[in-house]
Amino acid sequence: MRMPVRLRWLLLGVILLVAFTMYWFNATREAEQSFQYAGLNLNPDKEITHITTGVIKSDTLLAVRFKEEQVGGNDLNQTIDSNDIFVIEPALKGKVYWTDRRTVVFAPAQPLLSRNRYIGIFNLKALFPGIENLKPERRVFEFETLGQQILNLSGDFQP
Repeated sequence: MRMPVRLRWLLLGVILLVAFTMYWFNATREAEQSFQYAGLNLNPDKEITHITTGVIKSDTLLAVRFKEEQVGGNDLNQTIDSNDIFVIEPALKGKVYWTDRRTVVFAPAQPLLSRNRYIGIFNLKALFPGIENLKPERRVFEFETLGQQILNLSGDFQP
């Protein structure tokens, strides 16, 4: 028994539609996996859960922690070449790098001045230059350093 011509064309169309749909979903999944493999979080909503503030020691790293993972494992401990990510007054030099997939730090080149107040801007547009409509684009923070500390005190008391 032979199928009518119309039915053959309809069946061929359905087969081609299914094949194209499977190909498209597979290509989309591979693209998503390549982004995940690269580790870049393309979500423009960057929720910050922690930023270094308050009173800190002069050798403390300045850290910003995100709620979600932002980078892949290949980016960890690699210096990020940008002077605009952390802008701090009084001016500080140092390096910026990811310590884990959610935490980026600024390591000052020199210990911070004792008993000093600092104001900083954490610039997400500089950290994620290819992502449009970042929220927030930047975050202002402030901190101050402790004064000198007594590390050890010993002696004798003589009446």
